Amino acid sequence: MDSAMRGRRERETSGAGVGGRLIASAILAVAATALVTLAAPVGPAAAVQDDDWIGVVNAYRSMSGLGPVTENPTWSAEGRDHSCYMLLNGISHHEVPGNPGYTPGGHTAGMNGNVAVSSSVDATARSHIELWMTGPFHAIGVLRHNLTSSGFGLCASSSTSPWRSGATLDVLRGLGDAPRPPIPTVFPGRESTVPLHRFITESPNPVTLCGWSGDAGLPLIAMMPSGVSAANSTLTGPNGPVETCTLHPGNTGADATARSVLQSENAVVVVPRQHLATGRYTATVDTDGGSVTWSFNVDPNAPLPSASAPPPATAQPTAIEPPPTTSTVGPESMFEPITPHRHADSRQPLRVSRLRAGTITRVEMAAKDVTAVSANFTVAGQAGAGYLSAFNCSPVAPDVSTVNFGSLPAANQAVVPLSSGSLCLFSSVDTHVIIDVNGVFRAKGSGTTTFHPLAPSRVYDTRGAAVAHLQPGEIRPVKVRGVTGGAPADAAAVAINLTAVLPSDGGWLRAFPCGAPGSSSDVSTVNFGPGETRPNSALVPVSSAGEICLESDVSLDVIVDLGGYFTPDGGRRFTALNPLRIVDTRSNSTALNVLTAGTRMAPGQEGSLELRGAYGIPDDARAVSVNVTVVDPAAAGYLSVYPCGAQPSSSNLNFRPEDGAVANGAMVGLSGSGSLCFTASEAVHVLLDVTGVWR
Repeated sequence: MDSAMRGRRERETSGAGVGGRLIASAILAVAATALVTLAAPVGPAAAVQDDDWIGVVNAYRSMSGLGPVTENPTWSAEGRDHSCYMLLNGISHHEVPGNPGYTPGGHTAGMNGNVAVSSSVDATARSHIELWMTGPFHAIGVLRHNLTSSGFGLCASSSTSPWRSGATLDVLRGLGDAPRPPIPTVFPGRESTVPLHRFITESPNPVTLCGWSGDAGLPLIAMMPSGVSAANSTLTGPNGPVETCTLHPGNTGADATARSVLQSENAVVVVPRQHLATGRYTATVDTDGGSVTWSFNVDPNAPLPSASAPPPATAQPTAIEPPPTTSTVGPESMFEPITPHRHADSRQPLRVSRLRAGTITRVEMAAKDVTAVSANFTVAGQAGAGYLSAFNCSPVAPDVSTVNFGSLPAANQAVVPLSSGSLCLFSSVDTHVIIDVNGVFRAKGSGTTTFHPLAPSRVYDTRGAAVAHLQPGEIRPVKVRGVTGGAPADAAAVAINLTAVLPSDGGWLRAFPCGAPGSSSDVSTVNFGPGETRPNSALVPVSSAGEICLESDVSLDVIVDLGGYFTPDGGRRFTALNPLRIVDTRSNSTALNVLTAGTRMAPGQEGSLELRGAYGIPDDARAVSVNVTVVDPAAAGYLSVYPCGAQPSSSNLNFRPEDGAVANGAMVGLSGSGSLCFTASEAVHVLLDVTGVWR
């Protein structure tokens, strides 16, 4: 006959004490066999010694590249007491004084462990543990990187009903202070063979969280080096692509337990829609806290290997590990500012169709003599959180990002090199894309202006009583020539950072040349949600009166920071580079991170990079075109990028913890020694991609 095993897990969600605990549960059907009769059900039932429980736990940990745990005999004895208590009183984490089988130690074990009960008296340690491994909200407890010791207690009795076997595994008291691994921890482990193939059930129920019902395959787990608020996944098996659902802290907010478990371990759960057939699988998880691709095998008949059999996981190249150097592409070029216009829009469609996840799409942008474009890239109607890369049509998409986004539309300004007049787009999820062009670069002698980088300077700020808010539909001229910190009289265009501050509702803000013919209200510079503070950079032609104009569809404050200007001659010319990531504080690679060894930058910490003559950057570079991204901020704050020296009063990025990842482009001068510096007001990860130089 069939019987049931039920499991629960309670984990600590606060940093101290035992407060803030949340409970998860699971149910598993197992076969009942011959019963082993124990004496009396009135006191604690006698324990049945299991075959190697710690070997099972360590085998699964070893699959995921984690070190073994050791046994704490006291915790095992207390776990056995609690397991016996559950046979007499029902499944629970706590024990009630006065109830049959109550012990203080058993109560402590239950409050710190995964627990399970079964109607089969012969349920083994492995069957209990593998129940937890098929339920991701339990398996995460077994796979914590800093779990160093544990205890397991099994109790069986043929005289109790309905439960005849109980188990308790300690997953909290043995947590140490080891730092999180610098690469993702995944389950099933890299190149492992796992004997599990399907989800059974647990609470929170991942199938329900996916909006499904019925059966599902074995959930996969990826625990990232840094915080995650957005994620997507793909899974390919022996029969081709497998439909999946991706659960992460950013989409499980309706279930406090699920969100807490995932958030505390930077975890992403990938739920396959169907049972996993025997064969080889390859999974990819893309998040705003890093990416990972790995392969594993499923064979329900495979033996569980010993903990020493599978090799530990080693650092592997992923989307966060870029090449170490770049190279120039195309000739020195001059900038030709133009009135912003919509060049491509997949919603129409205009010149581009909706992007498909994981594919490269080529978009014709300009004549073949155009070496690069300055454009605003907007994603809308996206299938989920992810990132967009715009690049010069290399055969493989570079490990850089242009726009990072969640569920709302997001935009970012970028200077992108072209290949025979075209650029290419790569998105990690299906999405619409909009491209608004505000300038082109032509070979020296064909373009019209050169660039003069400046130390960032704030030239306009509506906050406070001196200047009124920008009102919906109002066109506000802003003087950028002939003002303190502004551009000179012969400036034809300016490089600005435009920030929308505390808008009354979600909407858009645009900067454009005042009075220019053909200005289109379809073109936006910044897209934002209600109450956000959201920046974006822009290259804007200047009117004959020395002004640029601002317009928004909602009421908001506006900040304009000037980072440089363009004149017909005397400045720097642009040379495009193959896009390259040069900083990623999430990485422990010294090629990418000499600042933090994989942790977030501290508040006020200054990062300094010698760029001139390094990373393949020409030794006559005087400024760089970069895209800067912040990930996993600890608190709301801002980030500034500037020539090393005095820190400016302006900022390039504003961020909040709920944003996950935010990006912005910038054209930044280098110091006299060729250095670039950056600093943030709060603890945050920083990514820096370079796309070109000014010489």
